Amino acid sequence: LLGRKQVDSHQLRLMLARACENSNAQRKLLQRAETAGIAMYDNAFNPLLSSLQLEGRLDELAAVVSKMRTRGMEQDKYTQNVLERSDEKISRMRTQKLKGLLEKSLHAEAWSLFNGLLGRKQVDSHQLRLMLARACENSNA
Repeated sequence: LLGRKQVDSHQLRLMLARACENSNAQRKLLQRAETAGIAMYDNAFNPLLSSLQLEGRLDELAAVVSKMRTRGMEQDKYTQNVLERSDEKISRMRTQKLKGLLEKSLHAEAWSLFNGLLGRKQVDSHQLRLMLARACENSNA
């Protein structure tokens, strides 16, 4: 569909949210969509914004928001909801993501997310306890 330019913003957003495992994969898909000439709307960026937030990539999140503004994209209520999440909610989301990865035995992915958060000083005690309790026996960090 992408190659035939038959993808709409809703389908693109769905693929970004469900088929891309992290912000890097989402950026690649967005780049492919732009190269294919697919019209980009603000809601297509929401999964990327959410992933960048979850991964603790706050500088990159700010850059995407700035890019959206430069393109004249207005922030809809869903974009605002992403950007206005409390630190507590973001922490819960990060813990749930790590827990989900560990439950699926995706230890390398869990460690990658955790180490990224750690390097960006975004880890809290919940994620640390989770990784100590559930991932250290499978550690390859």
